[in-house]
Amino acid sequence: MLTSCSETLNVQGTTSLSELENRTLHLKVFDGQDFRSIDSAHVVHGKFGFRADVDSALQTLLFVDEDPQPIMPILLEGTAITVTITETEQRVDGSALNDSLAAFMSQYNAIRQRMMQLPRLEAKLITEGVSPADASVRMLSEQVELVNDHEALVMPFIKRHFNDVLGPAAFLIVTADMDVPVMVPWIEELITFASPQFLADPYVSEFVRIARENHRQLR
Repeated sequence: MLTSCSETLNVQGTTSLSELENRTLHLKVFDGQDFRSIDSAHVVHGKFGFRADVDSALQTLLFVDEDPQPIMPILLEGTAITVTITETEQRVDGSALNDSLAAFMSQYNAIRQRMMQLPRLEAKLITEGVSPADASVRMLSEQVELVNDHEALVMPFIKRHFNDVLGPAAFLIVTADMDVPVMVPWIEELITFASPQFLADPYVSEFVRIARENHRQLR
C-alpha cells in the first residue's frame, strides 16, 4: 500500500523505430518472483508515456509486448524524465540517477563488446599467418585483461551504491548476461561485503538464492 508521501511521476518517451509503432510498452519492476507491469503505454506516432506512483527511487525495466527481454533500464526518482529510443541510442534524460547508470552501462558495454570480438580477432590473426597456438595465447592474455577491467568497473561501482538503487540496477544489468544464475568469484566476494539493504533487494535476493541452489546441485 502506498503511503501519503508517494508521488506520481511522469515518463514521456519518443522513438524513431518504426517497429515499435502501435506496439505496447510495459514499465516493469521485479517483485521477487517475476517482472510485474506497473504501467503500460501504446506507441502512437512515435510517442508514449507512463505514470507511476513511487515513494522512493525505483528500478524499472522497459519491455515490448510480451517479449521477455527488456529494451532498457529506467530509474524512477522524484523528477519527471524523458526517454528516447532510436537506432543508435537508448537515453533517459532529467535524472541524475539515470545519468550515473548510463555512464556505467557505456563502460560495461564497451568491455562486453571487446570480449565478444575475441573469437573474430583470433581467427583474423590466424589468417594473417600467426600460428593457432600463438593466437590462442594472445587472446587468452586479452581475455584476462578484459576480465580485470570488468571487475575493476563492476565491483567498485556496486559497492559504492550498496545502499541506493544504482547498486541493484548495475547488478541486474551485469548478471542478465548469464544463462543461469551462478555464484562466480566476483559475486561471492560482493555478497560477502554487501549491505543488508543491497541483499534485501528483490532481484539480488532471488538471484543469490537460485545461484546457491544451482551450486549445491552441481556438487
